[in-house]
Amino acid sequence: EEIAFEPERLADYAGELFDFHLDHPELTRLLLHEALHYKDRPLPAGERRQAHNTFKLQTVKAGQEHGTIDASLDPGDIVMFVIALAAWPAVQPQLARQLIGDSTRPETRARYRADLVEAVRRIASPSA
Repeated sequence: EEIAFEPERLADYAGELFDFHLDHPELTRLLLHEALHYKDRPLPAGERRQAHNTFKLQTVKAGQEHGTIDASLDPGDIVMFVIALAAWPAVQPQLARQLIGDSTRPETRARYRADLVEAVRRIASPSA
């Protein structure tokens, strides 16, 4: 993955992941085709990919242990929230156009990205 995943940068990571998916829609399409094709069978490079995702879970857990990420939420849920919120406009551009506007337009993209970063910051922030 080209984007650094660090607990203190989780919200920024979401914005960078959003940019990556919009800039590389072919990856998003390949992931969707992969899901249809493999269903519940083992994935190509599955062990390497699992190790990468385990790293993300461990990173979130470390942030929770250090008090920088809300410990009341499941680490896997947090990672899934970030990925889903960041990737979905690229996954469903037709729905994105109906709800948020054309995410390829600079002003729409900037607004959604800023709101995404703020939403993830709020989701992951430890409760007061």
